[in-house]
Amino acid sequence: MFARIFALLLTLGFFVPIAPSSAALVDDFVTSEGVCTVAPGAGGLSAGGDLLRATLTATPQPLCNDGTLPIMYLRRGDAGGGAASANWIIHTQGGGACTDFESCLERWCSPTQPLDAAKMSSAFAHECIEGGGIFSQAPQFQNPFRSWNHVFLYYCSSDNWVGSSQGPVTLDEAAPAARSYEVHFEGHDILAAAIDTLIAGAQPDNLSFTMPPLSDAERVIFSGDSAGSSGARQNADRVLEWITAVHPSPAQLDYRLLADAAMVPAPERLGADAWEETVRSLWDDVWMAKWSAVPDESCVTSKGGIGSAEAWKCADANHVIVHHVGVPFFTRQDLGDPVKPKDSFEEFAGVVATQLLSWAAYPAISPPYATPSIESLSPSQGAFGPNCSVHVGIRNDEAFFGQTIEVPSHGPLAYVDVLTNWLAGTGPRIVVEEVDLDTQGFATFVGPSAGPDC
Repeated sequence: MFARIFALLLTLGFFVPIAPSSAALVDDFVTSEGVCTVAPGAGGLSAGGDLLRATLTATPQPLCNDGTLPIMYLRRGDAGGGAASANWIIHTQGGGACTDFESCLERWCSPTQPLDAAKMSSAFAHECIEGGGIFSQAPQFQNPFRSWNHVFLYYCSSDNWVGSSQGPVTLDEAAPAARSYEVHFEGHDILAAAIDTLIAGAQPDNLSFTMPPLSDAERVIFSGDSAGSSGARQNADRVLEWITAVHPSPAQLDYRLLADAAMVPAPERLGADAWEETVRSLWDDVWMAKWSAVPDESCVTSKGGIGSAEAWKCADANHVIVHHVGVPFFTRQDLGDPVKPKDSFEEFAGVVATQLLSWAAYPAISPPYATPSIESLSPSQGAFGPNCSVHVGIRNDEAFFGQTIEVPSHGPLAYVDVLTNWLAGTGPRIVVEEVDLDTQGFATFVGPSAGPDC
């Protein structure tokens, strides 16, 4: 059970040439075979007027699983007086993954939103969407990020934003039926096309405005939720390199990572043999053979290259963020996350609370994720760990603005408050349920408390 769920959250691999095939793409296969009637939603997004759709075109052209063009949603920030904001939020949407004939077909035919065909195609996406959480424009929330440039990257590749198949991949059914169809796994290439477009000055499809060039940014939060969080961790350093390569003053750019959800208890807790077996299987059968994924470069280099005996460890986004991400990062994980390996970790909340603190101590603490001391907590990291049974918080109004944790000498603090403190470098920036904090914002693990205001 754990291995199956853990597998959906890991990312790994490198480019493997894809052999030509005569199989149909997944949508044509389903239609011709009469497999199911597809009635997907819109990728878990609500129609609205906050962010406008922009179709991504590039050479070579990356594609969604079903061959449709990838998209993103844009909102131009206002710095006042008609000037564009120099602050950016660039977000990679999550939504699980698929790896083979059965799982991708199940995903395409799923009647359960949002993990359905809308996560494999842009054909069902809205022209304009409502912004929630960090993207909210609702006046009652007084969102401090309201005036920033907002970029929401729509997830349609089912590969945790690391795929680079550069063409369709044939997925074969097990014998005796032995049917097949094709999908594209090109999440990494979609991300690269999006950043290139933003650097040049992006426009929505209706051409109603032009975003300022990303190369002129002063502050960038590169974020992701769930599967998008795994992708954000794998791509954080790479996106910074892409931006600074064209930035006039790269040393002045404040660039940070925000990883929301997709934390599972540290794989080392499985034991070395079980961890290696799980991750190696994904390396061989999925990331290398199907996704042709592009993992964090510094991780692969540190292991001795893509073919080295230790490179498989780069499959684990937890391993990557603790050992290889080179930028300040903020992690948010609900201790009662409903998307977790329930059967494997009865004390999920306590384990993850400790991990959040150990991540906040990076790089002073390394596995097995012992509780850090106050002295070891890094001034560049931040964390928020409520216990409210909400998977994704960054796009959820209630989780971002309403759910709070009582902090001694500071009162109730919400996700937005702690995130703002982290950016400003003042006030509590590590707030995790089941911990106490001193007035300087440092934390120690003390066990279960009365619980947050959910």
